[in-house]
Amino acid sequence: MIKQYFDNPEMGFIDHVLQFYLAKKIKSDRDYLNRRINWEKILKLGKIHGLLSFFYYYFQTENLWSQIPIGVATSIRLHYQSQLAWNIRLLKTYAEIKHYCERTEVEFFPLKGIAYLELLYPEVGLRPCSDIDLFVPIEFVPRLSQYFTDLRYEKPFLPTSAHACFEKDDVRVEIHWSLFGSYEDGLFRSRDLLKKGVHPSFATKEDEFIYFVLHFYSHPEKRLFSLIESMFFLEKFCPFSEDYFWKKVFYHRAQLPVLTLFKQIEHWLPVPVKIEQEGSKILETRKYHIFQKKLNHHLFGQRPFKRIILDCLLPKHFYEYGIHLVKVLFPSPAELRIFYPYRSTNFKLGNYFYHFLRMVWLGFKT
Repeated sequence: MIKQYFDNPEMGFIDHVLQFYLAKKIKSDRDYLNRRINWEKILKLGKIHGLLSFFYYYFQTENLWSQIPIGVATSIRLHYQSQLAWNIRLLKTYAEIKHYCERTEVEFFPLKGIAYLELLYPEVGLRPCSDIDLFVPIEFVPRLSQYFTDLRYEKPFLPTSAHACFEKDDVRVEIHWSLFGSYEDGLFRSRDLLKKGVHPSFATKEDEFIYFVLHFYSHPEKRLFSLIESMFFLEKFCPFSEDYFWKKVFYHRAQLPVLTLFKQIEHWLPVPVKIEQEGSKILETRKYHIFQKKLNHHLFGQRPFKRIILDCLLPKHFYEYGIHLVKVLFPSPAELRIFYPYRSTNFKLGNYFYHFLRMVWLGFKT
């Protein structure tokens, strides 16, 4: 499905590196590096797709630095060292939060980046990680919020119906009490994945992967990196229980996002579960082809919008009017805060309107 996007030397190099990480079928091909590769373009693509640290690990592991221009090698090394230092700082902050929660019996579990740094990657400096995300049952939110307040964390924006944010010395911590957030809850009518009466955690790895997929589609600006992380997840935790997995996919109405992701990754990995007859029918629909086309634009296009799912639901002229409106009325995303009071699951239209404006602003400015 996406093979066509890897038909030039630079994207072919990225494909080569991913094969090294995922399939482990190839050894370093020094002749490949002698091809007419535009290394400045490699740096640019690495930044866009969040892969510069992957390049570092590949060159370091295979001892290929002598094949790389000195300036490019220096940029990649500096990026990796900076990412490694930042991730170590996040892990240190997370350890302090974890210690407090264990000492005061605040239930929580880590989400996304901070959870995967040491779980999915051979080195903690490989994953781009911007903040710390925690799931906290809503009854424990006031206690943990007070902890951050006592440590003089600031709130960069007001709490939503799904999460709150705290920031200090550039380190941002987000605590979530709805796993899918109000945005995804509204679109998919999702339910809490937690087993009642037990310590917080995803009920199964199948549930966690569904959450991962839906979150990926709400942040397509992360490009190939998120696609790669989904494959790391599948390599580590498959095989899934197929009956249970598809039952939960249909329960959360996530058939289209999950099937589209499987079709994207089959360039590198075999689909980890059997696609049932109902799923095969979805792959033949016009809606699927539109969704797949949108995703490819977000992964490889020049100016991706923020939210691919909502992007697929609204007509094109709605954006054209919206861009003019946002350009005039909202010169910065901070001014969208006026819509926060409406970001409640009881006010779905206001919630969608907020996300539409935020998405259009990001699409217009990038």
